[in-house]
Amino acid sequence: MKKLLLSSLFFVTLVSKSFSQTNANDWTWIKGSTLPNQLASYGVKGVETPYNDPGSRSRAATWVLNNKLYLMGGYGSPGGAKNDLWVFDLNTNNWTWLSGSNMLDQLGNYGTKGVPASTNVPGSRVNPVTWTYNNKLYLMGGYVNTYGSYYNDLWEYDPSTNMWTWLKGSNTFNDEGIYGTQGVANPNNVPGARELSSGWVYNNKFYLFGGYYYLYGVKPKNILFNDVWEYDPATNNWRWIKGNKSGLDLQGIYGTKGVAASANTPGARKSSFTWTNNGKAYIFGGNGWYASGGQTTLSDLWEYDVLTNNWRWISGSNADNTQADGVLGVKGIPATTNFVGAREQGSSFFSNNKLFILGGYGKISSSYNTRDDIWEYDLSTNLWTWLKGSSTGGTSGVYGTQGVSDPNNNPAASTLHLGWYANSKYYMMESEINTLWRYVPTCTQVISISSGNWNNVNTWACGRIPTTNDEVTINGHTVSVAGNGFAKKIIKKSGGTINIANGANLQIGN
Repeated sequence: MKKLLLSSLFFVTLVSKSFSQTNANDWTWIKGSTLPNQLASYGVKGVETPYNDPGSRSRAATWVLNNKLYLMGGYGSPGGAKNDLWVFDLNTNNWTWLSGSNMLDQLGNYGTKGVPASTNVPGSRVNPVTWTYNNKLYLMGGYVNTYGSYYNDLWEYDPSTNMWTWLKGSNTFNDEGIYGTQGVANPNNVPGARELSSGWVYNNKFYLFGGYYYLYGVKPKNILFNDVWEYDPATNNWRWIKGNKSGLDLQGIYGTKGVAASANTPGARKSSFTWTNNGKAYIFGGNGWYASGGQTTLSDLWEYDVLTNNWRWISGSNADNTQADGVLGVKGIPATTNFVGAREQGSSFFSNNKLFILGGYGKISSSYNTRDDIWEYDLSTNLWTWLKGSSTGGTSGVYGTQGVSDPNNNPAASTLHLGWYANSKYYMMESEINTLWRYVPTCTQVISISSGNWNNVNTWACGRIPTTNDEVTINGHTVSVAGNGFAKKIIKKSGGTINIANGANLQIGN
C-alpha cells in the first residue's frame, strides 16, 4: 500500500541527521597543469588515455552532452587558432582528441551542404556560438585572426558517427547575411558573420543574440549587433525576430525597470553573460551600447521571453560605466545594495533558479581588473550575492592538491576562460592555462530537472536526493517514489506529477 506521511514519528530516526552539502562553494583542481602556455598532447585520434591533453587555450567552443565536456578550437599555444575537437569524460577523468587538426590556422573542409562526411571539418576559429540539441553539437560563426575574417557558417557534429555536417551559411569569410522580413522564416535568410554572440535552445529551436563584426579595408566596418534570430533544425531555416539590422540604431531602449514591452531592446553588444530557463533567456553586461549612446562595458541584466518576443530590463544600470561600479557587500549575504558591476568576457551558468557569473573583466571601486570572483543573482528575490573570490581581482591561482576540494582553492583571475555546467557542477578551464577546475554551487532549493526516480540524484538540480530540510519543486516532470522519500514541502508546477508505488512512502514535513 502506498503512503503519504505527514510529520510521521516513524521516520524521525531515519532523518534526524541534518543535511550538509559536500564541498559546496568550493573549487577543486581536477586535471591539467598549473603552468601557462602548455602544448597539447594529442595521442591517437579517437583513443582515450590519461596522457591526452588539449593544452592551454582560450575562446574555444564548449558543449555538455551525456556527462561529457566538449571543446573545439580557440586560440592556443604555441600561438594560433585551432579547429581540433576534444571530449572530457567526467566518469574517467580523461581527454580524447576526436576530430580536426593538430596544426594551427586550418581552413575548413565543407563538403556538400547538408551531407555528413568523415572528411568534413570546420576551419580554425575563436569565439563561435554553440548549441546542444537532440544528442548533437552545433556551432556557428567565430573569427580567425590569420585571415582577419569572420564566419557565419552553421555546423552540426554527431558524436555517434564522429562526423561534421555543414548546414547553413557561407563557406567564405565576411558574409553580411540576409535578414529578409522580420518574423518570417525563409531558406535565404542567414545571420551575418560575427563572433562573441549569445545562444540558447528552447522548444526545439536555436536562438542567437548580438555579437561583433569588424571588416578591414577601404571602407572598414565595425559592427555590434542586437538582433535576435531563431533557427529551426526541422526546416533548416533562420528567422530574424527582434532587434535591428546590421548594427544600425545601436543604443538600448530600456523602458521601465521590471516591465516588459515590445519596444524594449538591449543595446548592441558582445561578450555578454547568458542563461536560459523555461522559455526565458537572460543576458548580463558585455561590451556595447547603453541608453544614451556610446560604447562601454555594461552592467545591465535583461530577460527575453521567447513566447512574447519581448525584452525586460530587470537589474543594473542603463548608463555608461561611470555609473556601474560593483558593490560587494558581505560575502555570502544577499542585499539590495549588492551589485556585480560592469563586466564582460567571463562565464556563466544557471542552477537552482539562480544566475551565476564567474570571472571576466570588470569594474569595482572605479577600477577595472581581471576577476576571480563568483556572483549569484536570485530570480525569486532579485538580489545579487558575492559568493567567492577576491575583492580586488588580478589574483594568482591557489591550486591546492589535485583532486582535493578546499575552501582556499581558487582559479587565477582571467578573461575568456572556458566553462561547462554538468551534473549540478561547474567546470572551468583557465584562459591560457590548461588547468581544469570543478566548482560545486550551494543548493538550497531542490528542483526537478528531469522525470525519474525520487531517489536518483540525476532527477534533481542540486545533484542530491531531497531530505526533510528541503522545499522540493516538481518542475513539470513526473517523479516516481519507489521506496522512502522525504521533503519539507512540495510545490508542483504545471505538468508536475508524483507517482507513489505500492509499499512506497513519501514523508512531507519533519
